[in-house]
Amino acid sequence: MRVIDEARGAIALGTRFARVADDLDASSRNAALAWLPLVGAAVGAVAAAVAALADGWGAPAGAVLGVLVLDVLGGRALGLATAAKAAALLLIPAGARWVPLVLAPVLARWAQTVQCHGGRRPAGEAAGDGRAQFREFGWASVVALGAALALVEAVGLLAGVAAALATLGMRVGLHRRHGGMPAWGPGATATLVELVVIAVLAALAPLARR
Repeated sequence: MRVIDEARGAIALGTRFARVADDLDASSRNAALAWLPLVGAAVGAVAAAVAALADGWGAPAGAVLGVLVLDVLGGRALGLATAAKAAALLLIPAGARWVPLVLAPVLARWAQTVQCHGGRRPAGEAAGDGRAQFREFGWASVVALGAALALVEAVGLLAGVAAALATLGMRVGLHRRHGGMPAWGPGATATLVELVVIAVLAALAPLARR
């Protein structure tokens, strides 16, 4: 079924389980870009659940394990971005950490879809994650920005704006340097956006407590 194929494609693009879509054609992979924010929400929900359980061992444990699950399940390489996200998450009260852990991957997968929409690829390079059309861009935007407003209202809007600015900055920079969007560009943008969103929510956390 088409819906199942698109779901498999979205899981492959948004998690470490890339092989679940090995047999899909290019059309299904492109259509799957519409549902990447939903995959991000699922990844974030698992990370938030692990963080909540680990909070019983202390605040650092919850933050570190939550980010580790976010990166490992999301197919990200562990490194400086992982450490930076964990440090930012520590600035947020334990009971509120589920918000950035869910919202950051949602907006990150949205950014991934945005980077696959329009533009061009460097000469001789394949499409990478695929090519999003207006349908994929539109649905991904509705889900991602709707989630931001639903979870934290005005603060979520600010996080969405920060994610959009980071995405735009990456897009302009990569096009200038490489003559287009390289195959690794959408994934790199998603990693940056996750960090930016968690950092923004951490910076705004004192305001939310007032």
